[in-house]
Amino acid sequence: MDFKNLSELGQAQACIALSQLIATNGFNLSEEKAKDLGVRVAQSFIAMESYDGAPDDERKRKD
Repeated sequence: MDFKNLSELGQAQACIALSQLIATNGFNLSEEKAKDLGVRVAQSFIAMESYDGAPDDERKRKD
């Protein structure tokens, strides 16, 4: 999962979130930790974009 799987708006918001996380961690952030944060932010935003909170009955009526 990565940022290119997100919509344009999702990419922009995920970049802002990742930038804030990196800034919060400061210069003590290793490259490995930064990459892990990127993956986790991308996964979170992809999950949010694909989330359908409608109950199962509601989804069946739409199909």
